[in-house]
Amino acid sequence: MNAPMKKAVLTVGSLVFLAIPSANSAERDAPLDPSCAIVNRAYANTRATELYGGLMFEAKADGSYVPIREYRFRKNAVFRRWVPGEWREERRVNPPLSYSSGPRFSDCRQIDSPTPQSKPGRYAAKWYGAPYTGKVEVWLMPDELKLERVLVTYDEHFRPAPYVSQLELFSYDPDNTEFPKP
Repeated sequence: MNAPMKKAVLTVGSLVFLAIPSANSAERDAPLDPSCAIVNRAYANTRATELYGGLMFEAKADGSYVPIREYRFRKNAVFRRWVPGEWREERRVNPPLSYSSGPRFSDCRQIDSPTPQSKPGRYAAKWYGAPYTGKVEVWLMPDELKLERVLVTYDEHFRPAPYVSQLELFSYDPDNTEFPKP
């Protein structure tokens, strides 16, 4: 290959490399749905909370719930276990509010407003947790600053588990988020 040809190949290759954004850059740049501002804020506040816990349930068609997963978050770690099962400690990584292919929550609409009697606000939305999608109902704490519970109904054709719906309850009570020994 002659010198001008080598230079042309190198230049084209460099331009292609520069045109490909990193995954992190693409995730940061994905726009959030403005109709979901309150839900997004509560989600971000929940995930930024240093100490909290949660319990996930399979939501059965008959209205009953079966516990499937439990977790406890602390500053740099998360303890998780299948119910029943042994606790495992993992490095804490908070799921993003948006992916390169779209926001976690979109098309939000308020179902119930919070009340002085401490009833949380409730929202319905489309949900996206790469690569899965579904419908979601989100209940917020009465101050609307954190999540109280989230019910995801996965799209029938593609879901992460054999069940269709999953309910996640959150706890911010330090007495209720005791950390297990892994």
